[in-house]
Amino acid sequence: LYCLTLYTYLCCHRSLQETCARLFTHRNTVLYRIRKLKEEYDIPVDDPDQHLALLVSAAMMLVELGREDVFMPRSSD
Repeated sequence: LYCLTLYTYLCCHRSLQETCARLFTHRNTVLYRIRKLKEEYDIPVDDPDQHLALLVSAAMMLVELGREDVFMPRSSD
């Protein structure tokens, strides 16, 4: 969930409102996850120079976890 939240948050240009809408998640939940990423995992979410590296890292982790559906919807064949 943290990777998906981070990936979505960065894709939404750090817009909390858009992140919540895309994840269908309550604002407080997204805020909690972002705070946890910053404080507990020391991820520089607020550093614009790190956004691309964080975005790619989160995307790679989502692929590794089998969450390719985040990038492209599965076909209904």
